[in-house]
Amino acid sequence: MEAIVKRLVDDVKDDLVFPKVALKAMKMIDDESTTAYDLADIIAYDPYLASSLLRIANSPFYGFSRKVENLYEAISLLGFEEVRKNIVTFTMKSMFRKADAYDRYIWEHSLGVAVSAPMFKDCVVCDLPLSTLYLMGLLHDMGKIVLKKLDYNGYMQILRKCYADNVWCAELEKETFGFTHADVGGALLEFWGLPREIVDVVVFHHGGSENEAVKLVRCCDALVNALGIGRPSPLGDVEGVVEMWDCKKISEKSSVEEKIKERVRAIEGAL
Repeated sequence: MEAIVKRLVDDVKDDLVFPKVALKAMKMIDDESTTAYDLADIIAYDPYLASSLLRIANSPFYGFSRKVENLYEAISLLGFEEVRKNIVTFTMKSMFRKADAYDRYIWEHSLGVAVSAPMFKDCVVCDLPLSTLYLMGLLHDMGKIVLKKLDYNGYMQILRKCYADNVWCAELEKETFGFTHADVGGALLEFWGLPREIVDVVVFHHGGSENEAVKLVRCCDALVNALGIGRPSPLGDVEGVVEMWDCKKISEKSSVEEKIKERVRAIEGAL
């Protein structure tokens, strides 16, 4: 299984590239000695990231009272954690071509889990930054993009069945391949050099670990599916998620659903 997963990553690594500037910027954000000027100097080397960061800093999503004129200003106003979130969001958006309904489903679902994880952080014992939880949610289904891009062993048929019959893709993948999109996504993120804590959440979000961050993303994944965000119809029910995860914050379905959808719409509008 490991050899097959490694081959899949090898086959796609030239098409799904995590930009070196983005990776360097993320590592710099983790360094306490980094200044906004340092970060601006690095991001400026990637015109797409630089222009995207300026655009979102000037969007209604943040609502700053004046026009943000340059990267240093944008970074100073947004703060390092927001810059980290946006760097990865821009990078992922460039990989989600939205060529068909399945791309749109995966993207919307990923955004839904990304915004949910920070919202429900208090439901677990986890001291990770909100931006890291957001990234874990955003990246958790990256393996689906790999499998879909390669159409590995007719993966499109699995996606069609998953959405048409309203079942978990991971179950069909395991039955068919012996591994899941979680294994593939984790291998790709490890190849990119992303932090181990993010890789582990991606690998284990369907089971195999009771780490608090893993549990958070797993439950947010189930919640977003139950709300029907990023799929044609709900998978499971919110009551089942509440039973699985003792968190009073998700007991009011309508308010939770609207908050998540509103946040997803706001991010998509800003992008």
